[in-house]
Formats: sequence, structure tokens, C-alpha cells
Amino acid sequence: MSQYLLLIESSTQICSVGLLENDRVIQLLESEAPNVHTERMTVMIQQVLKAAGIKAWDLDAVAVSDGPGSYTSLRVGLSVAKGLCYTLQKPLITIPSLDILAYGVLSSEIRNDAVIIPMIDARRNEVYAARYNALLHPLTPPLSIILDKNWFEDLPEDQTKVILCGSGAEKASRFFRDRAYVLAFRETSARFMCNPTLTKFRQKDFSDVAYHTPYYHKAPNITQSSKKLF
Repeated sequence: MSQYLLLIESSTQICSVGLLENDRVIQLLESEAPNVHTERMTVMIQQVLKAAGIKAWDLDAVAVSDGPGSYTSLRVGLSVAKGLCYTLQKPLITIPSLDILAYGVLSSEIRNDAVIIPMIDARRNEVYAARYNALLHPLTPPLSIILDKNWFEDLPEDQTKVILCGSGAEKASRFFRDRAYVLAFRETSARFMCNPTLTKFRQKDFSDVAYHTPYYHKAPNITQSSKKLF
């Protein structure tokens, strides 16, 4: 009997909905039009389920991106996910947005000494970012970083392959002119949620449908954090 998990990625302006059957993403719909989450997300979910030939009641759980990211987009994604879980009496799975990006890096691009740095654009010269090792274990918590020439100073210059990914990676890459790095991809996707979602589902690591809120990380218009990422 097949197991179906709905995947919702809404941490950025990309609205992405996928359907996981057992251990494989069998349907995926994405919209790159900005700020369409409210009007498009439920329609995209219906289309994904219809294309797979299943009903919402057939879902075993709903997974959604949990921040950091766009305040409005995260709120819409979680509201839709919680509404489905409450109505269907299904468990809610929440996945940190930067974890999702880290899992999007192809294993063929990762060597043992790689440093993976997923980034979400936070406008102006700021990003949400964290650092992961080659096994995709987080080395730092998510932080709000203002980019400057010193933001990567603790990264080793030799032997380490730096992999940047996410919507904030391209503007950060200009600080790597004299270093080797890979820009893996720019946008997030629900298809990257497969492995972390399956892990949480099998461990029954579910979030509270009534009380869970997204990890916004910061309120609007805060000052620069004194913490250093690396």
C-alpha cells in the first residue's frame, strides 16, 4: 500500500507543491510569479492530487517549510498545511527552510571536506544563512547576515569546496572572486523536501497543528546581529 506525503515549500516568492509516494516525488507544481501563494497554493494542491489520482483523505501527512524566509509566504504555507491537517486529522511535519536548501545539493557535488551554505535573500544586502558539513549536518544555527567582505573570513582557503545555494547565494558569490565555489542553484523547491520529510515521518517527529508557528527568525527592521555566522 502506497504512502503519500504532501510537500509545501513557501519560504520565498516561489510557490512549490509536491507529492511524495513512498520515497519518490511523483508530482510537482511550481509558480515563479511573485506573491501568488494566497491565490494559487490551494489550487496547486488540488491539481497535484488530481494528477496523482488520489484524494486528500489518502494523504498520510502534510509537510511544510518552517522558515526562515518571507513572513507572508511562510504564514500562508503553514496556514494551508494546518488547515488540511486539522480537517483530515493527519500529522503536520515542519522542515527548516535552510535544511530544505541543503538537501537540494546533489550528492555528486559534495566531497568530504565540502561546506554547504544555503542562503535565502532577505532583501538589501542581507541573507538568512547557515553552514552544513558534507553529511548535511548543521554546523551553525540559522542567522541573519549582512554581507560584506569579511563574512566568509573563517572559511578555509584550501581543501574546502564551498557550495552556495538558494535565493541569496548569487549576491553573496561576488565575495568569492579569489576562492573556489559552486553555485548549485538559486531557487528552492518542494522536491528537496523528500529526505528530511521521510526522516521525520518515520520518527513520528510531528509539529502541533494548533500551536505551531513558523520560525521567522527576526521581526521586521531589526538591527544587525552581533553574532558571526562562521
